[in-house]
Amino acid sequence: TVPDSVTELGAASFYNCRALSKAVIGNGIDKLESSDSLSVYSGGSEEYGAGMFEKCTNLTIVELGEGVTDIQKDCFANSGLASINIPDTVTNIDNGAFYEFSKLKNAVIGNGVKDIGKKAFINCSSLESVTIGNSVRNIGDYGFAFDTALKSVTVPGSVENLGAGCFYKCSSMTEAVIGNGVQALKSYVYDWNEPSGNSELNITGTFENCTSLEKVTIGDGVKEIQIDTFAGSGIKELNIPDSVTSLGKGAAYKCASLEKVTIGNNVTVIGEYAFYNCKVLSNIKIGKGVSKIGAKAFAECPSIKKLLIPSNVVELGEAVCYNDTALEICLIGNGVSELSSASEYNDPGNYINTKMGAFENCTSLKYVGLGSGLTKLEADSFASTALTSIVFPVNATLIDSGAFYNTGITKAYFTGNAPTYIGEKVFYNSPGVVTYKIAGKSGFEDVKNYSFVEFTPVKVKFDMNDDEVF
Repeated sequence: TVPDSVTELGAASFYNCRALSKAVIGNGIDKLESSDSLSVYSGGSEEYGAGMFEKCTNLTIVELGEGVTDIQKDCFANSGLASINIPDTVTNIDNGAFYEFSKLKNAVIGNGVKDIGKKAFINCSSLESVTIGNSVRNIGDYGFAFDTALKSVTVPGSVENLGAGCFYKCSSMTEAVIGNGVQALKSYVYDWNEPSGNSELNITGTFENCTSLEKVTIGDGVKEIQIDTFAGSGIKELNIPDSVTSLGKGAAYKCASLEKVTIGNNVTVIGEYAFYNCKVLSNIKIGKGVSKIGAKAFAECPSIKKLLIPSNVVELGEAVCYNDTALEICLIGNGVSELSSASEYNDPGNYINTKMGAFENCTSLKYVGLGSGLTKLEADSFASTALTSIVFPVNATLIDSGAFYNTGITKAYFTGNAPTYIGEKVFYNSPGVVTYKIAGKSGFEDVKNYSFVEFTPVKVKFDMNDDEVF
């Protein structure tokens, strides 16, 4: 027991007191101080501060006096407390204050706390419940990461900065609510340099690998959802509010339970691999502000049946819907100018290059509408699909090799002048294709290997922003 008369407690005063079971801190103490001079080393290189009660493994009861305002670095790291109630007098919880607190089950963070440091509660493997006070403004990187027993979390509206990877691998978490003060769901990105000189990119998203996470409410203050934010999580439905402007690479990568996605109207960019390999994703609504969809954003999603790409989208990344085997119908708005293919080196040593077309291996795809802005269809764009006919838009100038390889196409209609380039084997292994042109259109006499029958087009107009277009 530290009496009220004591006004200063030396740094790390009780460090490694393994038999200590109870500590009462009097009202005269204002900070629980750490010491750098007692630092220990891991592998002889990485330094850690020595906290006030660090490694007090049998410490089960702590009573903090009303004067305590500052809980410093590693203060209770590796101690034995099962619960902690941080009084309203405390304003700061420093980095690693409760680091690897393996017995901690419940934590209440008082309403006076303004800052929670980096890794403050990281790897508290028994922590089931945490209440975050309504004055907290900042939660540092990895604040609650690897807390594998944590069931839910509510981030209050006072929080403006939610650190990168804050809830990474909280594998028991089922629900999260993000208050309106948070501006970004951040990710931690760093390079791991191997001895060989090779560099491997490591990424930890805010809720990445939260495998039980089913429901997330994103506050109206969030503007940015960064790389891998929800990757590998158990989320079932994702509603991106209109406040968000950017959806990062791999944002919901390999979310095995994700069924429905609604993307707000102020999102301008959907990053590459954003929804890659979401096995049960079947319902997608793309907002009216999206101008760019990154490479393979919806690739390897075998449950998508219908997809509307609105006219505000001007750029589709490579292999955007590659191998979406359930996709039956797709309308591509007038803003898109190219369908791009990705390269894959199956034999890197010999540089054997295989193309992956934008909609290649969409084996159920029977109907596709190509917008009037489309000029280029790169290699294998619709290879191995179920298309039986295709209408090329008026501005089509390039149809690359194998664009409709191995399809059921028997009729191909050209509505403009002849493309300036038609590649090899465009309709290879497709049964008896008949090609049509409109009378008076030019350039077809120079197209080799095809003869053209004239036809009179029938105009059909789709409102590409109509939610009921399907």
